[in-house]
Amino acid sequence: MPREMQSVRCVASYTVVQSRALPGLRRAQDRHALRAPLADMYAPDMTVRVKGTSSSSTSSSSRQPSSLPPLWSSTLPATTMAFLMHTTVTALVHGNPLSVASRGALDALQDTPSATPLQQEELQCRALLYLLAHPRLSLARITELWYPDGAFDPSLHLVLTDASPAVRRLQRAALYRFFTALLHANCWLGAATILHDARLRPSQPKHLLGALLGAMPASESDRAALATACNALVLRTHGRMSAPIYTAMLERLAALHMHREIDVWVSFISIASLDGQLRRALLANIVHNLTAQGAHSAACTLVCALPAAACSPRIYTALLGQYADAWLDEQGRAIGNSRAAALWQALRRHGAPRPTAYLARLASHARHARSMHAIRDLRIMHNTLRLPVHDPIWSRALLYTTRAILRSGRTSLGLRYVRRYLRTHALPQPAASALLNVFIAHLLDGVPQSALSHPSCIAALAKLYRGVVFAGSGAHAQPWQAPLLPVRNIQAMQPAMLLMLVHHIVHLAAACRASADNTTILLLVRAAAQWDQRVGTRALWHMASLALPDSDPAEHAASRAARSALLRALAGAFVRRRDWHSVRRAVALARSFRAPHPSLPT
Repeated sequence: MPREMQSVRCVASYTVVQSRALPGLRRAQDRHALRAPLADMYAPDMTVRVKGTSSSSTSSSSRQPSSLPPLWSSTLPATTMAFLMHTTVTALVHGNPLSVASRGALDALQDTPSATPLQQEELQCRALLYLLAHPRLSLARITELWYPDGAFDPSLHLVLTDASPAVRRLQRAALYRFFTALLHANCWLGAATILHDARLRPSQPKHLLGALLGAMPASESDRAALATACNALVLRTHGRMSAPIYTAMLERLAALHMHREIDVWVSFISIASLDGQLRRALLANIVHNLTAQGAHSAACTLVCALPAAACSPRIYTALLGQYADAWLDEQGRAIGNSRAAALWQALRRHGAPRPTAYLARLASHARHARSMHAIRDLRIMHNTLRLPVHDPIWSRALLYTTRAILRSGRTSLGLRYVRRYLRTHALPQPAASALLNVFIAHLLDGVPQSALSHPSCIAALAKLYRGVVFAGSGAHAQPWQAPLLPVRNIQAMQPAMLLMLVHHIVHLAAACRASADNTTILLLVRAAAQWDQRVGTRALWHMASLALPDSDPAEHAASRAARSALLRALAGAFVRRRDWHSVRRAVALARSFRAPHPSLPT
């Protein structure tokens, strides 16, 4: 038979098989998708878009060569290829995994020797492309058939090291089409699962992650998808990650409180470079969000993993409140190899630490009762910072240092330290009142319940009333001459020593001319309600009047709330005295302060 007649006969036979088995294969574009070279199926010039940014990455090494060895499937007769596709797709529709379906189709060819894993891989990829072009199954079902165990299994697929260049192109074409279809269908977990596939190009998971983050709305972030993508990038990516994708992933993880994934992400993946102050500000916000969530370990791991150019002093200051236990030498350098020392030394590389950095350390010392650290840091501040004496930073620093000393149980040291400080520094009125409140709160919170009814405690409370109320006038400015014995624990003090300690506090308040503010009166009223039931109603109203002067109707909401709290405490004191008339009066005043003023907008 002439060659031309044979060719016509083969085409006719292939057309009949197409019309009976797979109607979709009759279209020219489908034949091109399954038989033609795959240069247009997988475009290596992928454009990855993350919200707020746009970037295009082209790999010169991924350009297709001019000629490649043909695929095994492209050398088959048309009828044979149509039979294989029909058998494979039919088995898939009936629920068989892709590996089983492709193996069964190849085994059904009686005139073909046993199929190789390479041929089975080609048939699987072509079947996947056909199912994506002709949706006979849902994407979720296709994902289950493509990854039967929920993830990439090398035993079911031919990995890149064993595949020819032509098969690699076919594999990546099928995976990229599959990934794009999952993104369009909002199947985030399925798209993230593809990032684990070892058949992808080494740099391809980075770009696919960027596409996933750009397509997935921030309000609909899938925890499972993000965790899967994070693990995939850690296992398969080597090198650096571009700044937009790196920060976008961190934002999503931080928003969902996925702190373990953040630790893994920043430990194994590095950022390539930053593009200006905007990216640094974004990283600073991420660190602040993590510290606000209590994830200090994840935030510190992130800061330590970032290059020095990516961190600003604001980022380090946000962590110093938690990691401030490093001891500083006289030059302000951190001693030791702890995480706190590394943070402080990294901050110093940006220049001399700012006052806010020292205040963050002092606030941490106050919370954790590190008295000697606080005293040393305050001395280093005086030696290194050239600030005016009247700068309010010094008042805050003294307040934090005093709290650290008192919370460590060294009350007598706190009094002596403040006295020495006041010899060279003058405190403004609000700072002096705040310092007085620290001592009063420390005293009232430390007195044991068993000593409250002792006459010395009642006398100490009366002394505290008189001394604090009149301290601002300087009437008791004469120094107290009695020696103060070292005090480690107020709860172990004898009632007689408690009166001596009150004397010291009162004269210290007079020395710095600290007047009683609302917080002071609130402390005293609570102490009167708890300690001394013999304080009369008139005396309690007098103390309350000191904190409730005639005020502007447009006073601040915080001030109204403080006055309301004071009156509620006063009402509690009157309840214990069974003075119901005063109780009703205090409750009515508390309600009037708590409600917004009629002249103010609600």
